[in-house]
Amino acid sequence: MTRTLLVNGEGVSAESHPLFDVYQIVLQAQLAAISAIRPGVRCQQIDDAARRVITESGFGDYFGHNTGHAIGIEVHEDPRFSPRDTTTLQPGMLLTVEPGIYLLGQGGVRIEDVVLVTPQGAEVLYAMPKTVLLTGEA
Repeated sequence: MTRTLLVNGEGVSAESHPLFDVYQIVLQAQLAAISAIRPGVRCQQIDDAARRVITESGFGDYFGHNTGHAIGIEVHEDPRFSPRDTTTLQPGMLLTVEPGIYLLGQGGVRIEDVVLVTPQGAEVLYAMPKTVLLTGEA
């Protein structure tokens, strides 16, 4: 599970942070990917759902990793939510959904959750909020 804190200084709103809009794009990408998860869907389709949101927002060149991966005995396992993985999702699979945008010299945003593929779709296994978290101290 990953969340991003924006560091902005006291008395400054989250909306004025240079990465606030990027945070919203990454959140929409993650929600699109989670919404696409269901049995019978290929892993590459989940990656495409997230990547499309980021690319259409103009940040495609700044998303340099896969959208997610399975979790098992190892933290990073196959299958992966990547453009090339044609694995078909099945109920009981446990995977991460973790799109991100990384801007050189400015910082990055990643939002990650672990999801369980259920017969109906995806169950997010965390109840942690995805609202923007702002702090005045680095």
